[in-house]
Amino acid sequence: MIAQVTAAVALVLSFMIGMWVQDASDPKLLLPFVILSAWLAGSGRLLKLPLRDPALLGLVLLWLLWGVSGLHSEFPFNSKVTWLIMSTLPVSYMVWRAADFSANVQKRLLWFFLASGIFYGISAVAEITVLPNPVWGTRASFPFLDPNMLGIYLSLSLLPLVPLALQKEMKLPLRLFLVLAIALMTAGMIATQSRSAFLGTAGGLGLIGLLSWRTIPRTKPTLITLGVISAAGMSMLAYTGFLKRFVSVFANGGDRDVVSRFSIWHSALEMSMIHPLTGFGFGTFSLYYPPFREPGVDNSAGWWVHMDPLQWAVESGWLAPLCFYAVVIYLGVKIWQRCRAKDLTPLQAGFAAALLSLFFNAHTAYPLHVVPFMLIASGMMVALLPRSAVETTKRCSYAFAVPMLMALLCMLSVTLTSGATLALWNGVNDARHSENREKFQTMLAQCLERGDPSFAFCKFMAIETLLKNEDPPSDKIPALIEKSRYHNPM
Repeated sequence: MIAQVTAAVALVLSFMIGMWVQDASDPKLLLPFVILSAWLAGSGRLLKLPLRDPALLGLVLLWLLWGVSGLHSEFPFNSKVTWLIMSTLPVSYMVWRAADFSANVQKRLLWFFLASGIFYGISAVAEITVLPNPVWGTRASFPFLDPNMLGIYLSLSLLPLVPLALQKEMKLPLRLFLVLAIALMTAGMIATQSRSAFLGTAGGLGLIGLLSWRTIPRTKPTLITLGVISAAGMSMLAYTGFLKRFVSVFANGGDRDVVSRFSIWHSALEMSMIHPLTGFGFGTFSLYYPPFREPGVDNSAGWWVHMDPLQWAVESGWLAPLCFYAVVIYLGVKIWQRCRAKDLTPLQAGFAAALLSLFFNAHTAYPLHVVPFMLIASGMMVALLPRSAVETTKRCSYAFAVPMLMALLCMLSVTLTSGATLALWNGVNDARHSENREKFQTMLAQCLERGDPSFAFCKFMAIETLLKNEDPPSDKIPALIEKSRYHNPM
């Protein structure tokens, strides 16, 4: 019981941190991995993991492939930090599975995550109607840095509620609450003007219809439910001008953002063929992309491929996306089997729809690089995949748990050094922006002396500072350049 309570706290806390912190250079973004790994290491529940779970083994293999690609990376610090952040996906799946929550507890935890969608749906509508000067103009984005991420999040939040609201035996007060929640989240999603979120939601609704066709009642409450949701969506479509943005895809010459997306996909595919087995190194796409970028075509910042599996192919080789697709196929087969056996609840049908939306958006954006999506996806997967009836032998459990425990402990120690380096770097930037020269020089010296040796940015900053001096000390600059080149050969 204590282990389950602490697991629930760890998941909720990790989710809240993931919603609060979005910047990969912020050391707090490492906390979800630290919290979840600490629970796995300290609870003894690694021995409880069912090793006959292909999804678990697939995610662990994907995790391993990401890590191996970082070993030969020419930017080891970038690869290390990216791997630690992305480790939240397999580790959170292990926590959901090892905690062995009852169906009710698991449902309530996922309800907590989904319920936050109501708040963000309301805030999205307020952001473009009431609040002044939204960051993205006419598109809502809070709390994410990208409107598409908010749109995808609201898509994942509203889809599981749809089959519940359509149940025949649903009591009227609860049905009204669900309809209002779905309407608010639909309005919020449209306020983001995210075309990929809209299409992902449409696909998810289609899957709900396929999985629940026989159980959805053809009654007046059903029609009213669908009517209210449609009215909320149409109202926001009219207010935001999202319809115009949506149909611009088919305009003569194409939409600029869509053309840019195809350009970056083409360049990324070209990059992935250079090192098809090993990749360039995990977390390094943005560093290698500039020479492949099509001038005047790609208008993105160049941080993401906007297709998660293709980004993994570039950074970790093609085995990584193949492993990912194997897990997806296994999940799809299991969902279909449960549907045919009439063993799929309305909420589970909604989870399946949400995961389909996430899968679609993972090919148009980068949700699987964002912590909250990792936590929600892993929880929904565990809710959909039945635990194996065949118990893992004690020998196999120890053969898996002992190396995993050692790996987690080593990674936790690496997290401390990486987090400390990022904290020093943030201190350098804060001091620089405050124009406090003495504090800046002190923080920069600490970053050079105490930071991770493979972190090059402090050395680059020192070189830039020295060159700006009236009489730069020429003996120090070559030494700093040589240090940077040694730790980052690129």
